[in-house]
Amino acid sequence: MEDFGSEFDNGSLKKKYEEPSVHYLQGICGSAYAVVREYRPADFRYQQNSTEIDSELQ
Repeated sequence: MEDFGSEFDNGSLKKKYEEPSVHYLQGICGSAYAVVREYRPADFRYQQNSTEIDSELQ
């Protein structure tokens, strides 16, 4: 996969950027997942078992 992370316009390369590192992409995806799931680590300290956690996530 070439030119990943670059800017394109109508299928042609407009501006070439370096590829983001895997760690950067994992951080972005992990942050987005946490926002979608409304992840709050402080809330998990007080829950007793995994069924309570599962019910909170749904």
